[in-house]
Amino acid sequence: DRIVLQRFEFLVEGQPVTATGELPLPDNLETNWQAMLDWRKARVHLKMGDAQIAPFQRLFPKFLSPLGTINLDVTAAEGKLEGELRVAGAALRPIPSLGPIHDIQARVRLLGDEVKLETFTGSIGGQPVELTGQITLPKKKDTTLPPFNFTLRGTNVPLAREPEMILRSDIDLTVSNKKGGTPLVSGTLNLRDSFYLSDLKALIPGKVAKAEQRPPYFSLETEPFSNWRLDVVARGTNFFKVRSPIFRGEISTALKIEGTLKEPVAIGDTRISSGVVLFPFANLRVDQGFVSLTSENPYRPQLSVSASARSFGYDVKMNLSGPADTPVVEFSSNPALTSEQILMMITAGELPKDEISFSAEQKAGRLAFFLGKSLFSKFGSTEESKLEIRSGDDISEQGRQTYFIEYKLTGDWSIVGEYDRFGGVNAGVKWIFFSK
Repeated sequence: DRIVLQRFEFLVEGQPVTATGELPLPDNLETNWQAMLDWRKARVHLKMGDAQIAPFQRLFPKFLSPLGTINLDVTAAEGKLEGELRVAGAALRPIPSLGPIHDIQARVRLLGDEVKLETFTGSIGGQPVELTGQITLPKKKDTTLPPFNFTLRGTNVPLAREPEMILRSDIDLTVSNKKGGTPLVSGTLNLRDSFYLSDLKALIPGKVAKAEQRPPYFSLETEPFSNWRLDVVARGTNFFKVRSPIFRGEISTALKIEGTLKEPVAIGDTRISSGVVLFPFANLRVDQGFVSLTSENPYRPQLSVSASARSFGYDVKMNLSGPADTPVVEFSSNPALTSEQILMMITAGELPKDEISFSAEQKAGRLAFFLGKSLFSKFGSTEESKLEIRSGDDISEQGRQTYFIEYKLTGDWSIVGEYDRFGGVNAGVKWIFFSK
């Protein structure tokens, strides 16, 4: 009453596969040969043990690395699949700016009309990520994308890794779709422990910039993912440490990322939590700083930055406003100076009065020290320096520039010393008991 396949062995890309099965026969073979060959009633069991992934790499050369093994144990009966697929020690090829995904361990359960991804773990930049979810298979032939729902989670995952930038984040994302609909990527990115060591000009998009060169600075053109929609919240507090030639500080952000993976759009504000604008003869501390991206013009960041400093007896202020590619810079001071006088004072050491003058050697040394700090910031630690040295806040009664030195012992305690405007030399201990 049936045909039984007791054992069948074959090779797929050189990897052994075994099969067993049976096919029920109808009662009347003479008049019902078509029913005899009704494969929908067949039951087949396939098994592949510790098969190497390397031979299958040529099928997906852009994605697979020749590492890992596959174990397959599947039964097909009445048009449905039951069983599981296990992957161990696999890896994906490097993804631009992200790097490779190593140590992939996966277990996929086949449950009739549903494919369930019970476990899928991997390592990106040494940090673990986990993917879980399921796909509902269509009951009939259907060319539309079947419904699916996946969740991706990870902690301190490097989303971008370049020689002069690392962007890390905690990930909690969901990728899902309705039957036949365009998939949607939604969830949150909690940004953290990131740094940037290059020129800020690299972040300023041109008028006709490519998608990866403008906020939010990524674009995925690979099909079929390019048209997937985005609804992601990205936020971080003091997560981004910037060490550029003209600016050092910490950045916080709150952005809504929309659009598609190919043409993403970021809307929201990025705030300068603390920072210093660097000039050869003065460092201006940022009092307030915002970079805004609006829905009207999401690809052209708008600046609103104010910074101030005490320099050679003058209270100097700088305001930066307008589009990032064509900003308006305004200087003011008390006592009053023109913008040209302020700029000459903080960049070239040319004071408007004759309280003090710098020799050509002193100016060259000051400029070399300024350029040296910018250069070594790319190779040094991204942690905040414990030692701060300021000179030229005021002019002393003896006609010399003042000096201030602070060495941070902890986050609240510091040792300080100064040569003040009265010509006195002072030293002491500073304790921060309140800060906002």
